[in-house]
Amino acid sequence: MLFRSIPGDVNATTDQITVTAHGASSGDGPVQFTTDGTLPAPLVANTNYWLIAIDANTVQVATSKANADAGTAIDLTAAGSGTHTLRLNKIIASENHYRYGINVVAFSKRQLSFVV
Repeated sequence: MLFRSIPGDVNATTDQITVTAHGASSGDGPVQFTTDGTLPAPLVANTNYWLIAIDANTVQVATSKANADAGTAIDLTAAGSGTHTLRLNKIIASENHYRYGINVVAFSKRQLSFVV
């Protein structure tokens, strides 16, 4: 597991979240948000979303991988308040082991935090 805490902010006008050096690619996900305050509207805590990487420091959020791949972001109507945490669970490898009747999946986890 890899955890990184990174400061950032939310721009409800551009629907963008600034997370310096986030390392994400468009279509990464699912991601889930938690907060110690109020999430940017209309995001819901512990709900699956996918990322749209605008640049190395900025992302938008989509409701599905297909929407993320198409660049269709959620319309953020408010920035929210408090410290928000974004958890990315990404499958990095999957392998079937038929001999043993198991499926092995490797996950990469990242945690990014931003304050508004």
